[in-house]
Amino acid sequence: MRDSHEIRLLNWNIERGLRLPAVMEFIASQQPDICIFQEVDLNARRTRRLDVAAVVAEKFQYNYVFGVEFEELSQGSKTAPAFHGQAILGRCRILNARILRFTHQSDFWSPRWYKPKLQVFQPRRGGRIALRADLVIGDARLVAYDLHLESQGDDALRSAQLKEVVEDSQQYSKETPVIVAGDLNTFVSPSPLRQYLISAGFVDASEGCDCPGTKPNGQTLDWIFTRGAAVCSGTRVHRETRASDHFPVSTLLRLGG
Repeated sequence: MRDSHEIRLLNWNIERGLRLPAVMEFIASQQPDICIFQEVDLNARRTRRLDVAAVVAEKFQYNYVFGVEFEELSQGSKTAPAFHGQAILGRCRILNARILRFTHQSDFWSPRWYKPKLQVFQPRRGGRIALRADLVIGDARLVAYDLHLESQGDDALRSAQLKEVVEDSQQYSKETPVIVAGDLNTFVSPSPLRQYLISAGFVDASEGCDCPGTKPNGQTLDWIFTRGAAVCSGTRVHRETRASDHFPVSTLLRLGG
């Protein structure tokens, strides 16, 4: 860990960990203190039955928490189910982790009797979530929300999911450092979701930075926002890695700022 109040944060949709060696090579090159990951597999056939979050945590000596978003019905079995979700990893204590499963959901992923349980259809049981945890770094504490908003829906649905996160965060004082990061599936630019978070008192970590899109087609789906005693600098989209179908976003976070 650097200065106890200076944290390198990495936000990344790792595409299930399909190219896990390349993911870990990038982590090794950046040495983030905290990782906020989406699309993380657990016991799925496509990722060789690995517990992806646990593999990364062991490699880099991180503590971690994992939240189940979906059971992947085409990737496991009755006796060995497969899961998919979000993970927060860090060289810090992680306390009070819980899942905020959104009230507003799409039924797009629900299994249907007329659809075979094949990977192409991605049949799933569950729903989109925010994974929330307290991260204790030295004598500082911050609250992190790891989001994956719905891709199969419109901005009205995503806004309703995001509103649940903002309302949950209002239990903390205005001075408490709060991070909201993840894959927000903001297909439209300028995004109303970004403006909603700003109106709720959050700051876009990429504000004032020359940050290209987080997808190869130029779209920006992945974000880091802060509120309270936290200031970001040097935010960057790492388009040099091809370890996922999303490019990672990093920032240097200063607490108490």
